[in-house]
Amino acid sequence: MAHLGFDLEAAGWRWNVSPFLVASIAGAESSFGANRCGYNVFGWNSCNGDSFDSFNDAINTVTRGLRVNYINRWHLRTVEAIGRTYCGTPNPATGFCMFWVPNVAWYMRHRFGASLSVEYPR
Repeated sequence: MAHLGFDLEAAGWRWNVSPFLVASIAGAESSFGANRCGYNVFGWNSCNGDSFDSFNDAINTVTRGLRVNYINRWHLRTVEAIGRTYCGTPNPATGFCMFWVPNVAWYMRHRFGASLSVEYPR
């Protein structure tokens, strides 16, 4: 995903969503693409029903989806609030959703040195 920084930045600017949030979701969901389904590095719709034509398509769709469906529609303004909906139902066998918020937050803070703001850092 290293070559996708410009695409993440452009989508973040366009939709007023932190590109660090979007990239960190990719980290939590697919280890930055190591465990992806097609171009879906974000686990968007649990990799069901959405097929992206490119990484750029995935970035734009997910960034727009975060803005329209999470931030605007439900007024979710924190990583924790978004995680409760984005991650879905916790899996007791793996504890997957249990780690979603801390993983996304860790990537945002420590990998990217960003705040936990879900909106574009202006």
